[in-house]
Amino acid sequence: MEELKGPMVLMEAFAAAHEQCENICLNIAGDGSLRQKIAARAKALDVASRYRYHGVYTHPEQCREFMESLDVFVMPSFSEGTPNSIVEAMACGKPIIASEVGGIPDMLGDESGILVPPGDMKALAEAMLCLAQDHELRRTMGAAAKERYQQLFSPKVVVPLMVETYRRVTRNGHGSAEVTANNEHVHPWADGSY
Repeated sequence: MEELKGPMVLMEAFAAAHEQCENICLNIAGDGSLRQKIAARAKALDVASRYRYHGVYTHPEQCREFMESLDVFVMPSFSEGTPNSIVEAMACGKPIIASEVGGIPDMLGDESGILVPPGDMKALAEAMLCLAQDHELRRTMGAAAKERYQQLFSPKVVVPLMVETYRRVTRNGHGSAEVTANNEHVHPWADGSY
């Protein structure tokens, strides 16, 4: 709950979306210097009754439980690399709304969620309304997110890539990653060009 994660933009967008769709609510997990400001802003915007703060999770089960409770995962960051929380949301089959920054567009692809410009409260509110009002779109995006997780981020895919990377490192970069004989889907990280 720091400035770069965009929690204030999220609260403003949520309030704007709530004006048009009163049954949506906002759940936030984590902690940071803006936690009290966010709660105060929720009161000022008259959405405090639809906002719930969950705190910090210290166990993976708690994180998974939180993700499973959501209909949509939203990450309005101003800056990111490849955020674990998006991988966790994808593993739970959640559609994602996120800022178009860092590695997020590559993570989501074209069908797993909606990308918005960082800091654009209006675009974020529109994306939230779009998914709040369209159950079928949430379902198809969530299924696409889970499929993409299975193809790119699941342990059965990532662990062999890590092992091969360690092998290359121990061989001082000599050798190459294995490629399937019939050129089936190869993970984008498998060629070692990252």
